[in-house]
Amino acid sequence: MERRLDNLGEEDQFYVKNHHEPIVSEEVFEQAQDILHRRGENCCRGEKGKRAISFLIILVSYNS
Repeated sequence: MERRLDNLGEEDQFYVKNHHEPIVSEEVFEQAQDILHRRGENCCRGEKGKRAISFLIILVSYNS
């Protein structure tokens, strides 16, 4: 198993847009973001991250 190391500026970092096929469409992603932002206004801080992935899975299943 390869060990992951943090890059604290020792090496250049690059962001490559559209490098691979997305898991969800941009439309589904934007719908999920809109809903998460609306829910986040009324949500406790500790619970927000726990629900994000399960919510995205439900949204993708619904739109399939």
